Amino acid sequence: MGDDLVLVNDTYAVAYARSDGKERWRIPSPSGHFCGASTSVVDNRVAVGYGDLCSSAAVLDVNAGKLLWQRAMPITSSGSPSEAKLDEHAVLEIVGGSVVVVHYQQLLGLDAATGAVRWSEVTPPTDEKVYSNCIPSDGMPRSADFVLLSHCSAKDSGDDLYVAVVVDPATGKTKQHNEFVKSKSYLTMAWVSASPLVAYLSDASKGLYETLDDSLEPVSTIEAGDAVNGFMGDDGFGYSLSGISNGISHRRSRALVTSTTMIALTSPQKPNRLAAFDLRTGAKRREAPAPGGGIVAAPLAVDNGQVIAVVSAGQDSPDQHIVKFALDTVSSASAPPRRRDRL
Repeated sequence: MGDDLVLVNDTYAVAYARSDGKERWRIPSPSGHFCGASTSVVDNRVAVGYGDLCSSAAVLDVNAGKLLWQRAMPITSSGSPSEAKLDEHAVLEIVGGSVVVVHYQQLLGLDAATGAVRWSEVTPPTDEKVYSNCIPSDGMPRSADFVLLSHCSAKDSGDDLYVAVVVDPATGKTKQHNEFVKSKSYLTMAWVSASPLVAYLSDASKGLYETLDDSLEPVSTIEAGDAVNGFMGDDGFGYSLSGISNGISHRRSRALVTSTTMIALTSPQKPNRLAAFDLRTGAKRREAPAPGGGIVAAPLAVDNGQVIAVVSAGQDSPDQHIVKFALDTVSSASAPPRRRDRL
C-alpha cells in the first residue's frame, strides 16, 4: 500500500519500502501464529487474526508498524472443542467501521477503532426451512457491504447449494442472498473479485468462474477446465476450513478482473498461457503464451489494453521480471526482480 509492500505470514507482519526494498518494520505474532489478514488496507490499517485456533484479533497500523488494539474473539458457534479444531484460520476484513470476522460457522463484527464487539451472528443464510449446515468459504468487502460465499445443504433434498450473501457490516444482518450453483460438490470455493462479483469453484478435476450481478444472479460462466491445462485458480487461495496447516490461507488469486474482462492463466508448473475472457458472456476473447516461453506467475494489472504480469524463466527460478504485453502481440519491458514472498 502506498510506498510500502506489506506482508503477513505465519510468524510475522513486515513492511518493505517499494523504492529500495529495505525493511521498515517487523511485528511478530502476539501469540501462536498469524491465521488471517485482511486483503486491503483501509485508513492505513489492516486486520489480522492470531493465536491457537485463531482465537484473537488485532488491527495493525501499517504506517507506524504497531498493533493499535488486541482482543480475544468470543467465538461460540463452533460447538465442542473438537469441532473448533476444524478451523485454525479466519477471514478478516475492515468494512463500514467494523472488522468483520468469518470464523467457522460464526460471523463477528468488531469495532474497527477499539476492537469492542458490535455484533455476533451464526453464519447466514439461516432459514432452517431451506438450508442446513451452512459453512462459509470466503468473504470480501463490496462497496459498503460484506459479501459472503457459503456452502449449504438443501433441507429437503440434501443437494449442495452455493450461496452468495450480502451482510450489513454494521449489524451482521443479511441484506440479500441467492443460491447461484446447485447440486455439485466443490472442494475449493473463493471470491476472485468483489466488483464485479466473480466466484471461483473447483472439484478434484475441473473448475469454473461464475460472474454474478448486483442481485446475486448468475450472469456468465467460464469453464476453467482441468488443473493441468485449464485456466484454473490458485489451490491455495480461499478460506481454508480444514486447519491442515497453520497460517493465513486467503491469498491473492492468479486471476485478474477488470470491469468486463477476466485475465486467467494455466497451471504455473510449466510454460503456460494467459487468456482474456468476457465476463458478460463467458466467451474467451484471446489467448497467448507467456513472453519468451517463460512462466507467468501472476497478472498484476491491465494498462491501455495490455497486461502487466510477473514472469519467471522457469519454475522456482529466482530470475523474475515484469513484462507488459498484448495477448496477441507480445512485447516485454524488463524490471528488477521482485520478492517471491506470499502476499
